[in-house]
Amino acid sequence: MPTALFNGRDLGGWTFHTTTPGDDAKKAWGVRGGLLVCTGSPLGYIATEKEHADYMLAVEYRYPAGTAKPNSGVLIHCGKADRVWPLSVEVQMRGGRAGDLLPNPDDAGRLPKCGIDPARLDPTDKGKRRHMRTEPAGREAENPVGEWNRLEVACRGGDLRVTLNGVLVNEAAGGELVRGRIALQSEGSAVEFRRVGLA
Repeated sequence: MPTALFNGRDLGGWTFHTTTPGDDAKKAWGVRGGLLVCTGSPLGYIATEKEHADYMLAVEYRYPAGTAKPNSGVLIHCGKADRVWPLSVEVQMRGGRAGDLLPNPDDAGRLPKCGIDPARLDPTDKGKRRHMRTEPAGREAENPVGEWNRLEVACRGGDLRVTLNGVLVNEAAGGELVRGRIALQSEGSAVEFRRVGLA
């Protein structure tokens, strides 16, 4: 049965974390007109209180019309330690790169194995963070700023499949992270969500 992670009324079930201790995360996150809204500042994220495994995550999001540098993302399989950014796999929502996969390291700086395809590593990244670009179709699947996008992430064990607006844009197999919290990023630009849920 589908499980709504965002209830359309408030942020019950979510915790807040920011880059700088003492920042008021509620300046970044709120609910308006049934939408989960993020101003993009301060930097940080909201994360589910509960951990999840083996699910299909569906996120419907849009950047306000006129947003110059749209940027956000979904963090899956987040570790227990809160910091920017926690141990996790990021599913990128940055404009022009939606669907990219990016493993975030643990406290010791070790990147988790997540089935990265070396042929699709971002050549400008020099392998430092192993940013795996979408399939070529992914760059065509993203809707223009101001329009809604539907991002789906299927997690089964260590396998991931990322679909954007009905198009398969990325996948990875045999990752070591299989369970954890789900987080949404506040990363410098405003973004709105009308649905965040599991199937």
